[in-house]
Amino acid sequence: MAKMVCPYCFSGTDPATLPYRCLMNTVGIAGSQPCAPVPDPRQAAALHRPGGIHSGPIFTAKARRGAVECPDCRGHTTQRLCPECHRDLPADYSGQGTKVIALVGPKSAGKSTYITVLVHELRTRIGEQLGSALSPMDDASSDRYDDMHRMMYVKDALPATTRPAAVELTDPLLFRLGLPGRRGSRRRSRHVVLAFFDAAGEDLQTEAATQRYARYLSAADGILLLCDPLQLPVVRDLVGAAGGDLPPEETAPDRIAAQSARTLRAQRGLPTRKRISVPLAVALSKVDALDAALPAGHRLSLHEPGPPVGEGIDPNDLAMVHDEVSALMTHWQQGALARQLDTDFEDWRYFAVSALGDTPQGPGRAPAHGIHPLRVADPLLWLLARFGLVPVRRKVR
Repeated sequence: MAKMVCPYCFSGTDPATLPYRCLMNTVGIAGSQPCAPVPDPRQAAALHRPGGIHSGPIFTAKARRGAVECPDCRGHTTQRLCPECHRDLPADYSGQGTKVIALVGPKSAGKSTYITVLVHELRTRIGEQLGSALSPMDDASSDRYDDMHRMMYVKDALPATTRPAAVELTDPLLFRLGLPGRRGSRRRSRHVVLAFFDAAGEDLQTEAATQRYARYLSAADGILLLCDPLQLPVVRDLVGAAGGDLPPEETAPDRIAAQSARTLRAQRGLPTRKRISVPLAVALSKVDALDAALPAGHRLSLHEPGPPVGEGIDPNDLAMVHDEVSALMTHWQQGALARQLDTDFEDWRYFAVSALGDTPQGPGRAPAHGIHPLRVADPLLWLLARFGLVPVRRKVR
């Protein structure tokens, strides 16, 4: 049986062996008393609660549909938990496939902004085209996304920079994606859990820092590297000379890619000569701000929205995007990032996105005319196609 990956500590286990937690409810049986809370040091450590946590007793029982009975108080529970970190798992989590998407990149790339806009697009425009539904898997994900969405789409503000793991190790955002059955079949809709993990830029600068995220990276089914072009020296010089706003200098994208690859190899026991099979989407962010850095006579066709995805992703369109970004990166960087990626990864592709679609009206402020994203879903849809979850149109030669 395939292992289930915990969405919080990313340890793997057989879903049939997941323990249960008593809910400490009265059962209405004469003389019965609900269980008392007991210390749970594993859960306290996972949640960084030095004062400790008291929760319902943990027990094992033969897995079956519906509730099981606590052997002590005879109360019923459906709450299952990870045997490693003792975090309570979302309802029905063990019965669904999980695809862990590790989102990495320097803090200036706007990863939190990107995730907020990506989820919004998947729940609205892209969801309508695919016939899909996306919903948070737990209260923490729902609350965090609602806060970020309200900040951006109501208050016209941008999310704060992701805090490094040395300060706070943030849980992934968990979403349940429902997709229609394949055309021509009677199969019911398919479901997958997407775990978006946002690694702070500081945690990918050195090997020691990256180790905090080693388990998360090693469990990733796909990696999305958000590359800030304003970190490339040539682009910084050209955009700065034209009066554009520049973020502080951060880690170069080829260094982040190389460090992520070293961590993955170490965690998976891969030799240096063997390339990594995890698909990698490399997305050039902030393409709306690059006009001053374009070669003479070059018009960025990526300012146009991609084709509808209702019939599947268009491989010809994605190939055009890849080729254009590759040409730009060669012009700006002599292809250093592509050579690094070819060395380390079997399956990777360039993308270009803009989460906001325009220049912010000031520090921490959304664009004056609202948020109009460009191609933010392309990298994720490509990864989902690699997992066999999104169809691909026939390629036109």
